[in-house]
Amino acid sequence: MDMYIILEYIVFVGILVSAVYTAEAKPISHSIGGFMLLSFLIAVLYILLGAPVVGAFQMAIYSGAVTGLFLLAMNLTREPVEEDEHGE
Repeated sequence: MDMYIILEYIVFVGILVSAVYTAEAKPISHSIGGFMLLSFLIAVLYILLGAPVVGAFQMAIYSGAVTGLFLLAMNLTREPVEEDEHGE
């Protein structure tokens, strides 16, 4: 088999694993990290299939901007830590 086809299969398996991890991860930060990996691997797949411009936009927008917005939203919506009755 050609190395190009083997690389595509590796990317396909990585996409499937990262998609399952994104859906099943308990901490939301791990799920966001899985989404970032998923978006990056989809961009690599676009590049392998001969669409480098689409791959570049996938990397810039989804792997970068959307993941950054998710992280920002996660940090802004966390519940404040409550002090115990002694003020500690």
